[in-house]
Amino acid sequence: MMETNGPLLGVMNLRQLATFRPEGCCVGLLDDLRRIHNAARQLFHGVLGQRFIDPATLEKMLWSLDRQIEAGQDLQPQLVHCGASEETQAELADLIAYFQAVRRTVEGRLGAPVARRL
Repeated sequence: MMETNGPLLGVMNLRQLATFRPEGCCVGLLDDLRRIHNAARQLFHGVLGQRFIDPATLEKMLWSLDRQIEAGQDLQPQLVHCGASEETQAELADLIAYFQAVRRTVEGRLGAPVARRL
């Protein structure tokens, strides 16, 4: 299992996942994606469940979410190229959709749409 030194409070970074594996290596990828997804759900549920979150923290979350979304989108064609299973590809698509939904929630907490910063 990889280290989980991601950009936001220990959530594994999808960019790390994409560069950690040699091209064509999909062994264990589904499990890693599921771990990222579960960790992200726990993290964001806990953080967003707080009554007050300072705007600086929300801005950091947006930055991190933008990075995760971009990395996931970059990883999608790599999965197709390396012959990843449909289940693995679907898990990545679900994870990207989850990050996008959390991003919209964070924007709502800030009170205004925020342009993606990549």
